[in-house]
Parts: sequence; C-alpha cells; structure tokens
Amino acid sequence: MMYNIKHTKDFFSSEAADAFFEAISSDYEEAAIVAMPAKGIWRVTWGNYENKPIEQQWSEMIDRREQEEAALSKKSYDLAARDNVAIQLAEELKLSEIEAAFFIAGFNGNNPKFTPVGSVNEFGSEAVNAYKNGKKAWQDKESQRLVRVEAVSVRKESLERNKESDALKSALRDLAEGLAKMGGSAIEVE
Repeated sequence: MMYNIKHTKDFFSSEAADAFFEAISSDYEEAAIVAMPAKGIWRVTWGNYENKPIEQQWSEMIDRREQEEAALSKKSYDLAARDNVAIQLAEELKLSEIEAAFFIAGFNGNNPKFTPVGSVNEFGSEAVNAYKNGKKAWQDKESQRLVRVEAVSVRKESLERNKESDALKSALRDLAEGLAKMGGSAIEVE
C-alpha cells in the first residue's frame, strides 16, 4: 500500500529546480514545479499519491461539500438567531432607534466603527454606551442560551421553507414534463 506523501523544496534558480525535478520525476508518481511563489524562488512539489477509483474520489468530494454546506448553514442559522435575540432584547429595553442599532451591533460583535448604521463616534456617548451594553449582553450566559434556542427555531423554519420550495419545484417539473409529452410549449424550471 502506498501512502500519501508530499514534499516541497525551494530553489533560488530555475536551473537548479529543473535539475532536481528531472532527478526525482522517475521515482515518484507526481512531481511538479511551481514557478516563483515568491520573487526569485522556484518550488518543486513531489510525492507518492495513492490511486483512488473515480467513484471514491467523487464520493469524498460530495462528502466534503456536504460538510462545508452544513457548516455554512449552521453558521447562518447562528447569525440569524443572534440577530433575532439582539432585536428582542433591544425592544425589551425600549431603546431609541439609533441606540437599538448600536446595541444590536455590539451584541452581534460588529466593529464599533463599521456598524450598519455608521461609526459610534458619529453618534456620541449614547451610541457608545448602547454598543457597550450590547457587548455586555452577549457575554451574559442567559443571552447565549436564548441564541442557541433561537438557532433551533431558525433552522426548523428554514427546513420547512426548503421543503415547500422543493415540493413546488417538483410540481413545476412534473407539469413541464406533462406539457412536453402533450406537445405543449416547454416550461423551464431552475
């Protein structure tokens, strides 16, 4: 069994990199020169790579993509939940519109100089205090628990919307196929 081994070596001239490449290219399954990752440097990468069937490579790629999408979805659910809880807390505190915006920005961890409504420096001490109160509210364990609970709710709502959307797409696809079989004009479904 061959192991996945990958090596790199940098050279300060293209001739030295080429000579090294020629010397090792017959000993390894793959060897490649990466020309100049930095000025005046030539990098040679080489190693033995285990051959995998295309089906296994495809399966691994799909698994990686699903894991990445799941991580992105979880992150988006968490961000939406955090924003929802921040809005609820700002409403409970009966803050003015500007104070609420900075409270939410602080709760969400935005940079105080680049919040959606502008810099805290433009709005004075009330904005600074609201921003700090938002950051402090995020540090509260109860707030973090509320965000976790809200994330579950946001995820559930999102999954329900996706089911409805998938059902509609399926119905439109069936309708388009039926019309096509009857000779009607085709309906394109994305």
